[in-house]
Amino acid sequence: MDEKYFVGISEGNKKKIIGYINKYLRSKKERENGSFYSRGTVSSIRSLSMATNFDFNKVMSRVTKDIYGTYEFDNEKKKSLFSFDGSSENILNKLNTDGYVVGSIDKKLCDEIQEKLKNITFVDRKRKTAKITEENIKNKAYNTNTIWVKNMSNMLSLEPVQKLVTDSYLLYLLQEYLGSIPILTQTNCWVSINKDNNLNINAQQFHRDFDHERWIKIFVYLKDINMKNGPHCFMKGTHNISRPVNIGSNRLSDKSMFSRISSDKAVYFTGEKGTVVIEDTRGFHKGTPVIEGHRIILQLEFAINPCSFGSGIFRISNENIKSVLEDNIKKYPRTYLRVKKI
Repeated sequence: MDEKYFVGISEGNKKKIIGYINKYLRSKKERENGSFYSRGTVSSIRSLSMATNFDFNKVMSRVTKDIYGTYEFDNEKKKSLFSFDGSSENILNKLNTDGYVVGSIDKKLCDEIQEKLKNITFVDRKRKTAKITEENIKNKAYNTNTIWVKNMSNMLSLEPVQKLVTDSYLLYLLQEYLGSIPILTQTNCWVSINKDNNLNINAQQFHRDFDHERWIKIFVYLKDINMKNGPHCFMKGTHNISRPVNIGSNRLSDKSMFSRISSDKAVYFTGEKGTVVIEDTRGFHKGTPVIEGHRIILQLEFAINPCSFGSGIFRISNENIKSVLEDNIKKYPRTYLRVKKI
């Protein structure tokens, strides 16, 4: 392997990483098809990330960039649907330092998405399906605290979601942060209610994600969220450390988390409808339990390769592919490798 990939990487970590890179290169065809990762692959990603204090993730970004290059995304903030304070440099510095940045989108886009959710089927942790209606939420027609969209293709079929995932300024920021072309891997939607006390299965205990070599998530609040509605929580700066908190993807209670890292690092994202959080979920995060009402969040994810664990190909009918997505698929084909017309 070329030494340029290992600038700033210790010899010990270099040896741990090389074997995986060779495997990565051998399985290029499988990855280009957007195949699922096996549990073994996810486990190796997690183990290498933790064992090398995230040097592994840095190297994989460099390798991927060298193979596929980058795109020239439009970085004009004023043209973007997303609004963030400060310059692009300040936004990226905050992402690198804190692991998150907060912005917003127009509330009308949130209203458009919420209106269309009535026709989309959601599923809970016990595999019970139901539509997201006020009546179903009020009557708690679900088995667990957390419900999510059954088929993410249905979310990407929505025009306002297509507008968000094709926003050039957002893609510019993501590429700069990830160090390689961002590939759309998730268009999920989560609804949280107050149903049961099993916080572990509802992602309501602290955990980290390791479904890719490098990735980032965007959370969009589709309704107002206060401290009683189950705000998302992130442990500031933990995206940059695996040690001494070397506990992989285990779920941690607040008590266990705060015994390792000060509770002062906990950031609770309350905000009005349209609040946006870009977050590196290598850091510890959770959804806090809902006390009153309910929470609805759109979750987008971009990664440096099209493989994934637990999310399939986006199969979108021709009639549902709007011009903004059609144009971007042609202009930035790698970013939308997982989108297939049917």
